[in-house]
This record gives sequence, structure tokens and C-alpha cells, in this order.
Amino acid sequence: MQSSLLFSGLSDGVYRVAVPLLTLTLTRDPVVIGLVSASAWLPWLVVALPAGVLADRKAPLGIMRWSQAARLVLLFVLGAIAALGDLPVWLFALCVFLVSASGVVNDVSAQGLVPRIVAEPMLPKANGRVQVIQIGTQQLSGPALAGYCVLLGTAGAFGSMGLVYAVALVLIVLLPMRQEEVATAPADASVRPSSVFGDLKYGLAYFFRRRDLLTIACMAAVMNFAFISMMTILPLWVTEPGPLGASTEVYGGVVALGALGGLSSGVVVHRFVARYGERVVFRFCLFGVALSVLLLCITSVLAVIAALISYSAIVIFFNVANMTYRQRTVPLEVFSRVNAAYRWISWGVMPLSAAASGLITDAVGVRGLFLGTATALFAAGLLLQVPALNRIYRHGEVGEAARE
Repeated sequence: MQSSLLFSGLSDGVYRVAVPLLTLTLTRDPVVIGLVSASAWLPWLVVALPAGVLADRKAPLGIMRWSQAARLVLLFVLGAIAALGDLPVWLFALCVFLVSASGVVNDVSAQGLVPRIVAEPMLPKANGRVQVIQIGTQQLSGPALAGYCVLLGTAGAFGSMGLVYAVALVLIVLLPMRQEEVATAPADASVRPSSVFGDLKYGLAYFFRRRDLLTIACMAAVMNFAFISMMTILPLWVTEPGPLGASTEVYGGVVALGALGGLSSGVVVHRFVARYGERVVFRFCLFGVALSVLLLCITSVLAVIAALISYSAIVIFFNVANMTYRQRTVPLEVFSRVNAAYRWISWGVMPLSAAASGLITDAVGVRGLFLGTATALFAAGLLLQVPALNRIYRHGEVGEAARE
């Protein structure tokens, strides 16, 4: 499984950096750039919840195989269309949406697979290892390759990504299907309704009854809103003719270097969480992310690298803490639906952020966007110091919430 994650993550890393860079070859309008980026994240609003139901009803590994195959076909189709002639922006955005939708199905199923094959005491370590692989590929080696892939043009870039996804698909197909990977229905039929709509309704009801999960999802939503607004507009700030005047190859290297913070923290985060618990991470992460965004306001490539290193380190701590928390406290038979509801809120803001970032930048400029984002993060961090919200993270409430 780790080998498959490695190659899939590598192509994901190239894809996420190449899309905004390729968009710059079609337009320099920040509003259009924001809308194209929104199409890459829109599937989290429209696909995540059905994907969660599917992952609870079927074997997650099987779903991963089919979604990976669909993503592979779509990438080659996009490359072929680009090779035949000029690619209009609207068609580019549509293809980006479809590729991302396949990725959403794959990601939801992959997260549902982990608690089925890993014992609870090993979850922090397993999640940390997954994060290291994803950081090393999606944010380090992938972005480093993205700048060079863009030089091949749209057809060459997406063809290259398709080849890497093909390797990941082969590795997934070679994985043996195990009994633990199949969701098991509980004996009580009222807990597991037979209809798809009933499954979805039950999963959403369970999620919204859990104040702890809802609050953590809102925290993640704020952080993701900030991240997407930052990364959507960052190419305009870093690459020529922007203030920093760097090339696309340098931009890919900057993003890759920023992943070093996450890569290093991923090695030690499971020890920190095991010793201090998730509560410490949840309380202070928003302030750390706000400081990271403020560094972007400095007109320097080194400041951008420092901001990305700091941001990625903090986010890895948050990701491991909240993934472990959900996997420990959510029943297995409903986990994928609850996880999808969590991602629907926390990742569903991404298309809104991408679209809004273009409009905000057009009105107040890139530095104004960064300052506004940092202010919003500080405000959200202060809100979470309210005693009523702090009680959610009291030691011992985890067990009470899990028995609801």
C-alpha cells in the first residue's frame, strides 16, 4: 500500500502545482485563475458525501482501484485534447473538475481503509507514516517536478502525470483484498439503513451530533480556506512578471522546499500526540498558521520558503491529530460517511476560497489578500479559546462522544 501511495502522491503533487501554472499559460486574469482553481476543489462539495456512503458499503480497496483508473483515463484524454489544438479555459476547467472528482473518491476510500487494517494503538504512527509519504511526494518531489512538466506544455504535463498514475494503479491492483477491508453491517438494522439515502442521512446525523468533530472540522475549514487562497494567488506573487520575478522551475522548487517542514514533523508527530494528546495541537495550530501567512507579505523568495516550511510543519501536526482522533472515536461501520461529512465541511470551502481569492486579489492586491487571510486565522484562533468550546477537548470526553 505504501508503494501505491508513493506513486499516487507523486502525481498528485505534480497535478496540484501544475494546474495553476498551466492556467497562467491560458490567462493572467486573477478572477479566471481563481475559478479554474475552484473547479479543482469543487468535487469536495458535490462528491465527498456520496463517496463516503460508497466506501462504507463496498470494499475501500476496490473503490480505490476504479477511481484511480478513471483518473488515469481522464488525464490522457485531457492531454490528447491539448495536443490536438488550442485548449479553451472552460474545457480545461471541466477536465480539472473530473480528474479531481476521481481523486476525491480515492482519498475518501483510502482514509477509510487505514482503521480497517491498523490496530488502534498504532494509528498515530500509521497516520504519521502516511503523512510523511504524502509530504515527500505531494509537496516535495511532485512540486519540484511540476515546473519542468509545465515546460512540456499541457499535453506533455498531463501525459507525464498519467504515466505515474498508471504505476500507482498497477500497485493497487497487485494488493490482495482482505476481509478487514470490507465494511461489515452491524446486527441492528436501524444502525445501518439499507438505502443509500438512509446511509447518508444516518452518517450526517451522527456527525452533527458530535460537537467535537464539528468544531475540529470548522478549524480545518478555516485552515484550508487560507491555504487555497494562498496557493491560488502565490504564482502571481512569485513568478515573473510578479514582484519576485522567479521562473516556473524556481516556483516548483520553492513549493518543494516548503514541504521540508512537514516532512520533518511527520517523523516525530506521533510521539508528540501520544505524549501530549490532540488537545494541545487543536488549541494553537491556527495561530501558527496565521504567522506563517504573514511571512508571505515580505517580498522575498526566502520569506516564501520559510512561510511554506512553517505552514506545512503545523498542518502535519494538525492532520495526524485529527485523523487519529476520528479513527479512535468513530465506529468503523460509519467511519467513511462521518469522514466524508468532515471532509465535506473542511474541504468544501476550497472552491469558495479559490474563487474568492481571485476577486479579493483583484480588489486589494496580493499582499492585501495575505494580510486579510492572516487576520481571519488569528480571529478563528481566538474564538476557539472560548471556554464553551474548550470543554469539547476535555480528557475523558472522547470516550463519551464515541459511545453516543
